[in-house]
Amino acid sequence: MSTQSRRVSVKPSDAVNDDENLKSKEYTQNTYDVEKMLELYVSAWKSHNVETILSFYTPDCILRELRSKTVYRGHQQITRFVKAKFLDCPDLKMQLTLVFGYGDRWCAEVCWFGTYGKLDHNFERSGKFFFDLGIIIFGLKNGKIQTESR
Repeated sequence: MSTQSRRVSVKPSDAVNDDENLKSKEYTQNTYDVEKMLELYVSAWKSHNVETILSFYTPDCILRELRSKTVYRGHQQITRFVKAKFLDCPDLKMQLTLVFGYGDRWCAEVCWFGTYGKLDHNFERSGKFFFDLGIIIFGLKNGKIQTESR
């Protein structure tokens, strides 16, 4: 059992604008397909299309945000989470830098960047640019995200 990895470089100009092409498909979980699915997932975040982002999650998905110790369950709660992110940071962008995994467990290194909004509890940061490097751990089921920890 070997873990396969590949460095992925995605520029903001690479974002796909055709929402139909962004919709998650039933991918088989081999390296190429998962990397392609995650690239489309990142493009969906870049396009700020909540419906398209949700198409990558199973209906019973669980998203854990480790910093705030918050857990979101199902499409309704994840919709609120995503909308709040875009409301607070209208210029929020995500860039995929590294993907690796095996079977149904995958990890992605991502860069988040944009401008802090007023919903941030640290008012001194409000209106300032941020760049945040992070790791997202995915559990997949039938080519969709069932669990996500970030």
